[in-house]
Amino acid sequence: MESSEIHEGGGPAPISYRELVQGEIYYLVVFADESMKVPLMDTLIYLGEEKGNDGESLFLFQEYETYKAGLRIESAEAEDGVFFSAYAANEIKIIFKLEMAVKELERCLSRKKG
Repeated sequence: MESSEIHEGGGPAPISYRELVQGEIYYLVVFADESMKVPLMDTLIYLGEEKGNDGESLFLFQEYETYKAGLRIESAEAEDGVFFSAYAANEIKIIFKLEMAVKELERCLSRKKG
């Protein structure tokens, strides 16, 4: 792994908000436990950037399945069950491109075997 692919925590580098491309697929990787041995992963579509009430940039994502089904943020109703999320620049450290998400899962596997 190249040094540019490693972030300060020693794991794969998450996506930078500067690298996000509208309409591209990204992967949210979080862990259900403190030992980081139970991964939870979600596939997201990047929708774009929006300013929050405080003027801070928010980066909007939608769950892949609902996006693929044709549901969009502009027309979604609560009963549609559409998952949208917004992250500030310092919060997207859990979002990866596919290769880096796989590397994060490989680290999880190493911890489990460890």
